[in-house]
Amino acid sequence: MLKKLLLALLLFAALLGAVVYLGGGWLLGSATRAALPHLIDLAERTGLRVAQCEFASTAVRPAARLSWIDWHIGLVRPAAGNREAPAATLRLRLGTIRLVCTDWAPLTADLSVEGGVLETPFIPAAPADLPFATDEFGVAIERIDDGVLTLPGVVLGADPRPALAGLARDLEQLAREGRTTRDLRLGARLHFQIGGRPLSVRLETARRSGATWLEFNAADIAELSRRHTRPLTAAEQRILCEHPQRALLLLRIKEYAERLAQRLARTDRAYGEDFTRHVVWSYWLTRTFGADFAQQVTDAHEAGATDNTEAQHRQDFANNSVGRSYALAKKSEGQVLRLIKTDPQIVRVAK
Repeated sequence: MLKKLLLALLLFAALLGAVVYLGGGWLLGSATRAALPHLIDLAERTGLRVAQCEFASTAVRPAARLSWIDWHIGLVRPAAGNREAPAATLRLRLGTIRLVCTDWAPLTADLSVEGGVLETPFIPAAPADLPFATDEFGVAIERIDDGVLTLPGVVLGADPRPALAGLARDLEQLAREGRTTRDLRLGARLHFQIGGRPLSVRLETARRSGATWLEFNAADIAELSRRHTRPLTAAEQRILCEHPQRALLLLRIKEYAERLAQRLARTDRAYGEDFTRHVVWSYWLTRTFGADFAQQVTDAHEAGATDNTEAQHRQDFANNSVGRSYALAKKSEGQVLRLIKTDPQIVRVAK
């Protein structure tokens, strides 16, 4: 009798295991598809529009390990600088989203995303009123891959919706400001071209001062600098590493100022290439990011420009200051270009 009871228990355990492995995944998939409209609504509150959101399969494993496999997501973003242009859809693929429950009172889990790939080339958006908000001055990101995201100790509770909404806000803040108080790890590799040659830059996170900060890998930014038309100083490279959400726009402003100064100097002797470049560069940095950050960027350039004399440094500092003052006075670029020819504040010769 005891043997029959043990055999029945073993058969029941085997049946329960089969239900968990086979039926659990089906139930998880059905529940997730039913919840997708709400999840999409949470994402769209951050300003994105979700055109596609689907996954291939799900799995449930012992110790409360839930997995969603092979996601395909389409995110719609308006074309930069042109409201009438057709919206662009970014195709995002995620290999696996995994949830591992670590506590039940309240329900707490470690969340991880692996195998993230952004398959659609794009140029990061710039404000529409900027003259360099076009492809000519943009660096197109051709692909993002090796994407990983790890979120330990996510408190879901009885109703996970507030927790997911808070997570969406924190990820939006991380993308916009480059930092969040939430403890997480994010990594990815950005692929683009500099000077007609392919280059990849690793995006990483670092935990300091009670916050998680986005960073570019320092060795990759050093390689980017070597490929750039005008190599970046070590201090400029640190700024790009510490402000990845601003990095490509910073390069676009620098490129625009250099090309504009060269073109003006070729067509009108009143424009000196060096002082015109510094005034325009500082002006657009200030208009785009504010005076404090603009001064940080231009000072970083001067700090590492070892081929300049002291007189040339004084000239550049002065002209950078003039550019900031024009932006703070809300001058248009046309007004700035006219002032460059006549304003006595501009230092035209290093002394």
